[in-house]
Amino acid sequence: MQPKVENARKNLMSHGKKALLKSGYGGIVIAELTAECGMAAGTFYNYFKSKDDLVSQIISDDWAAMLKKVKKQMAGPEDRYENLRCLYDCLAGFQKKYRFFATGSVVKNAAIIRSERNELQLLYDIMADKIRRETELSMLNFGTTPENAAYMIVQICMVAGRNPDMEFDDLWSFLHVSSPVFRG
Repeated sequence: MQPKVENARKNLMSHGKKALLKSGYGGIVIAELTAECGMAAGTFYNYFKSKDDLVSQIISDDWAAMLKKVKKQMAGPEDRYENLRCLYDCLAGFQKKYRFFATGSVVKNAAIIRSERNELQLLYDIMADKIRRETELSMLNFGTTPENAAYMIVQICMVAGRNPDMEFDDLWSFLHVSSPVFRG
């Protein structure tokens, strides 16, 4: 009989995340993961329904940490450059770690895809609130609803963040030159 493993869920999450980041979804093998954690393979299912459930939880935890950082930035001073830089850096970093997120998931489980849409909606809502506040202060006017503007900004940052050759200042220069909204 195997001894009880302290912090089993935390250990599974930690080792699972390492495997996911190193080798992708296919790199997580339940038997190997549980052996690394010093537990029987069946013990995994005391903490997670499936490998998809583990991956979903790992991604959700990192996404929640990223959302917290973006929300804190958006609640601060009205500095468009720093606000957009934070959004871009967070999204680019997240996508670098989880290449399959928001790019047609490798995991085709409906729950993960549904979760992905819900998680993106949380980010759209943070950005829409920021845009709404700046619009009310007459600091910003996109000529569309805050929700549509938030969607477009997040999508631009996500697409730009996927390009390993693009720096934030390239995006800022493009937006600054092409849109009066980002000037001033």
